[in-house]
Amino acid sequence: MPSTSKHDALLDFVLRTQQAKLGAGQMYAALSQRTLTPDARLALAAMAEDEVAQAMELGKVVGHATLPHVAAPTPPGCGPPGYGPPGYGPPGYGPPGYGLNDQSWPSALMAVFALDQAATGALVALARAPGAALAEAAARLVEQERQHQAFALGSFCTIASADSALGRRLALEMIEARDWIKQIYPRHGALQALADAGVLPADAPKAHDSFLASLGDRVQDALGVLGEL
Repeated sequence: MPSTSKHDALLDFVLRTQQAKLGAGQMYAALSQRTLTPDARLALAAMAEDEVAQAMELGKVVGHATLPHVAAPTPPGCGPPGYGPPGYGPPGYGPPGYGLNDQSWPSALMAVFALDQAATGALVALARAPGAALAEAAARLVEQERQHQAFALGSFCTIASADSALGRRLALEMIEARDWIKQIYPRHGALQALADAGVLPADAPKAHDSFLASLGDRVQDALGVLGEL
């Protein structure tokens, strides 16, 4: 059995991942109100519900059945105070160019998808946890995320096919989003510490890193810039 301090470190990481899921859920919900097509609105609304359900499952598996209040995180380049729909986080949050025109909602999708999949990378690592309940729940949530990946990658491919300059811009924004997420939701160092302490297997941090590197290549491929950046 892990010591109390090791257990607390794992619990903290799981709960921070839960918070990231809730933040992504709020951002998906807000974006669903500003997306241009009905099909995209429905898909994003469903993805928002998925994130909340996943957060609830993570909480339950570690004995925290009540969801915390989490304000949607603020990506770089957010709008001025009052920007964004009411009821979703504090005034002023929102991805770059949130819902202003047909070239700005993809930036919002890139930001929230990056946060969503950072949490998925954490779940890939947690799926290797020695505790069966946590490992099984994490693996199940990783599998559910395939639908989110399919929607985002399909959207990015459509966008880049219609406007290659916008595709390249989004690829650069993916790098910015990655750096932003490292600040608000750091993962690799925490996973390495858990592995060093024997709470997670030694390959857990590498599994996280490999998942995100592979997904990054898939995003770049969808945007038509693979090998260019």
